[in-house]
Amino acid sequence: MKRSKKEKQLQVRIKDSGLMRSNENDLEAVIIRSGHGGRQVWLFDLRALMTQSDDLNLLSEVFWEKMSDKWPFQVGGLEVGAIPLVAAIVMKGREKKLKVNSFIVRKSRKKSGLCKQIEGTLTDEPIIIVDDLINSGHSMRRVIAAVEEENKKVSHVFTFIDFQTDTAKALMKEASINYEGVYKLGDFDISMGSKKPAMFFEKNTLSTDWAYQPPTPNYVFSVPHSGPVFDDKNVYYGADNGYFYAVDKRSGNKRWEFQTGDSIKGIFSSPALTEKGVVFGAYDGSVYHLNRNDGSVIWEAPVAEYVGSSPCLAPELNLVFIGLEHSIFNNHGALVALNLETGEKVWEQFTKEYMHSTPAYCADGRLVTVGSNDGKVLLFEAKTGRKHWEFEMKGPLKAAPTFDLKRRQIIAPSFDKNCYGIDIDTGAETFRFSAGHVFYNTALVVEDRVYVGSCDKNFYIYDLEAKKLVKKMPTTGRILSHPQLINGDIWFGSNDGGVRQIDLDGDYKGGTILPERPVTPIIYDPEIDRYFVVTMGNYLVCMKTRED
Repeated sequence: MKRSKKEKQLQVRIKDSGLMRSNENDLEAVIIRSGHGGRQVWLFDLRALMTQSDDLNLLSEVFWEKMSDKWPFQVGGLEVGAIPLVAAIVMKGREKKLKVNSFIVRKSRKKSGLCKQIEGTLTDEPIIIVDDLINSGHSMRRVIAAVEEENKKVSHVFTFIDFQTDTAKALMKEASINYEGVYKLGDFDISMGSKKPAMFFEKNTLSTDWAYQPPTPNYVFSVPHSGPVFDDKNVYYGADNGYFYAVDKRSGNKRWEFQTGDSIKGIFSSPALTEKGVVFGAYDGSVYHLNRNDGSVIWEAPVAEYVGSSPCLAPELNLVFIGLEHSIFNNHGALVALNLETGEKVWEQFTKEYMHSTPAYCADGRLVTVGSNDGKVLLFEAKTGRKHWEFEMKGPLKAAPTFDLKRRQIIAPSFDKNCYGIDIDTGAETFRFSAGHVFYNTALVVEDRVYVGSCDKNFYIYDLEAKKLVKKMPTTGRILSHPQLINGDIWFGSNDGGVRQIDLDGDYKGGTILPERPVTPIIYDPEIDRYFVVTMGNYLVCMKTRED
């Protein structure tokens, strides 16, 4: 391939200053860490060139050599790497008296001010996305999703180094995007080497059908949000702006809304459907039971200062269980049982610290279990509140525990980075395995395996019979979405925007990328063949299977 003078100059500069090599036998060699904590032998660091004025100018000149015949266009990319590139390309265009609009896509929406996902304003000109390199194509997926949310389309992707992976090629083909790479790995006498674990699915298998956006979205709290539930007409969920919504599940139109009392956090409690309505808690300190038809109040129970936990129902006992947060010295948390018909308190058991955890009810034995911020998992007699035992960990349990009745144990993924098994009858530890960061979701048990994600950006599959880890799946975002079993497969979301579908062995089957972080369980309505999830910005997203 014949190269221009500037391309040759840039190739030399990349070899000299932008390509890091590591030799483990050389004690003075550069140590390059992989995303999984291990070592790797080479790494492109084109940002080292972007911080030098002459090199950055050379990068922009090579871009214009390749893409000038495509003008007029606008350029954008994903922070942080695209920021200097986009700025240099725009300024080089100005030198040529060619006006170029530009924009930057944030990896996560700004949490204050205007809360923008895209900095800049998109025009109607063709869009070129620039990046220093493209490997799996995952960063491109994020940008494409953000652009498409603005009802625009990417026409070209330009990158300086193309790893030529099958996933990136499939992405460009799927999205009908023209793809320009200046150099390939062979131009630097290196290759991909051994295959790394897949961090993403190869192809989008879902597309967005509609998305309901509340009029006052909040982008502050990057924690699990109020998850959606549905009936034959609507999808119901709460938002951290303090409103509870009923949205038509077919059209995405709002049916009704209900405003809770004043609070900073609004609603994080996931609703539960009752025969008449829907139950949830709110950070104004009340538990609400609303009529599903019109949002009118069946009952309101002002039970605490704050309620961030989600309700758990025991219909045969006519009870609803939920965790509370009190401003009482040494009794900051509590598990309360309310009468399902009236909202009246039946019993309450206090804990030392707040209770963010959602309780889990087991009809077999009529037991209820829950975790507390003081690091304890507790088991109670559901009807009376009599405590059977407490199990102590070194960190809070923030999500709901899971009953594994086959082995008569409770599974508790903790903030102390361990996932525990606890014997139902004795409260003794039955197993544990560790992650690199906290667990902030509920474990799913399917047959003899437990499935759970962690804030270390890995999804774990653990064999409960053999008591050993089966698989550790890397992603590129913290996992706050509770895994769900849908039509024989496991579904979960991740803060990299990914909605993932895997089989029971952890092999990817598909998914999609959302511009917002999916922070609730993915649920499926077989009646209309649609998937629903809520994002960090309170968007309710309805997804459907792609028709290729």
